[in-house]
Amino acid sequence: MKTTTYTTALSTFALSTTLLLAPAYTEAGDFHTVNWKTQSVAESKELYQAKLTAQKAAREGDVKTLQTYLHAGYPQDIVTDRGDTLLNLATYYGHKDAVELLLNQTTTTLDTANTMGFTPLAAAVFKGHDDIAMLLMERGANINGNNRARQTPLMIAAVYNRTRVAQELIARGANVEFKDVSGNSAVALATRHGHTDMVAILNDGLSEKLWQKTPEELAARRQPVSAVPLIPFNAQVAIDQ
Repeated sequence: MKTTTYTTALSTFALSTTLLLAPAYTEAGDFHTVNWKTQSVAESKELYQAKLTAQKAAREGDVKTLQTYLHAGYPQDIVTDRGDTLLNLATYYGHKDAVELLLNQTTTTLDTANTMGFTPLAAAVFKGHDDIAMLLMERGANINGNNRARQTPLMIAAVYNRTRVAQELIARGANVEFKDVSGNSAVALATRHGHTDMVAILNDGLSEKLWQKTPEELAARRQPVSAVPLIPFNAQVAIDQ
């Protein structure tokens, strides 16, 4: 069995108050097998609890705990049972400081999707965290990635009337013509939900066909997008609680 040695800082971290809040470990003496996205291994109690703590910190925006976890040398590419990375969790719950911390790590992947097909960008659009969505786009997130229903971030923006984000997505070359598994385009979805402003934005995007332009052409023509008030919504949870 391959053994990974971590820094001595882990012992201190494992005894922290935060770690003691993690779910209890099996006391039968056997190690718990955790099915992470990148591996399925029998882990030590300390490492298992450290991962749970990091996921809890990402949900709560606890930057200090995340920094301790990362600086101690623990693996960053951990996922929950629903496939959510630390970046997915921090994004979904709207913790921009935690998102920035994770984005500054060399091993962070921008476009890892959970089991529902939600990438961090899709989660940010879904939850209405405009600033985080903008940050992810600036860092190079895939604007045309789609979930299991083949819904892109632009389609999600169309459903929930995220006009500011939709404008930015279109300006960056999001494909307005793309259709989901049911044959719905972003325009069709916005129309169905009665979002007239969104329909106008999308129709403008259809006429410009920016997704057909090169990155250089898009960069040359992009203009800052002004903020538009968001409409509150209640939606089904798409990220692991």
